[in-house]
Amino acid sequence: MSDGALVDLLASLAAAALDGLYERAPWAVLASFRACDAVGKQLVVRLAHADGRVISRVDIERWCVDDARGAWAVERALVRLRRVRAIEDADGGGGGGGGHIGNFCLELPPRRE
Repeated sequence: MSDGALVDLLASLAAAALDGLYERAPWAVLASFRACDAVGKQLVVRLAHADGRVISRVDIERWCVDDARGAWAVERALVRLRRVRAIEDADGGGGGGGGHIGNFCLELPPRRE
């Protein structure tokens, strides 16, 4: 299943190229954020304001999982966020069932007044 043309394009870039794009172009960060579904946006905002840079997956699931449908939505959002290098697995697990989410890369630009 495709996550959309923008996510597919960003996911096709080499890690260094994507990191450089995020550093040079705040619009790219904002576009990545807008490409997230509602659960992904909630995770981005919560992670951006969390203490520390590593969050356990259990804590993330407590934020928004009420049932199997919620667990599926969180997993789908985490996969999409990994594809655009918004998050990485801090324990090197590569996704899936456990571990910690860290190295939060997608930092939203400050809102203009």
